[in-house]
Amino acid sequence: MPSAAGSVWQTGVAPFGYGIAGIGTLPLRVAGDFSHTTLYFRRSFEVADPAKYTTLKIRLRREGGAAVYLNGEEVLRDKLISGASFNTSSEETENLARIASYVFGIDADKLREGQNVIAVEVHQEAPGSPDMAFDLELSGQLREDTFE
Repeated sequence: MPSAAGSVWQTGVAPFGYGIAGIGTLPLRVAGDFSHTTLYFRRSFEVADPAKYTTLKIRLRREGGAAVYLNGEEVLRDKLISGASFNTSSEETENLARIASYVFGIDADKLREGQNVIAVEVHQEAPGSPDMAFDLELSGQLREDTFE
């Protein structure tokens, strides 16, 4: 069985999902169906000097609930109970705002020099949900004495 650390992850262009207009990439299907309660996403990125940043901002677009991890540490949980397993549904119920973007601030001390990994688990409201959406943007606030 492939591990999360392996290179078997599919790649694609955000936003990810199905059943909603404007989706860039469909997640993996099982037996031709979108039957997952939880979907997992990750991306690696490089940071030359983490000390240049004072704060980080996450813009999260999700349908359902999500937990976000930076370098293996949870930095954000939204509409999802603590300790949720892969088959736990989100706290969110169907409504028109379910795929809106939300902005959260996190500490920049979570960054490390070199490779960083941001990972997200997105939980549906119910197994077999007819739609799913996920997109994330991570940005950083530079210290005032830093120029780029």
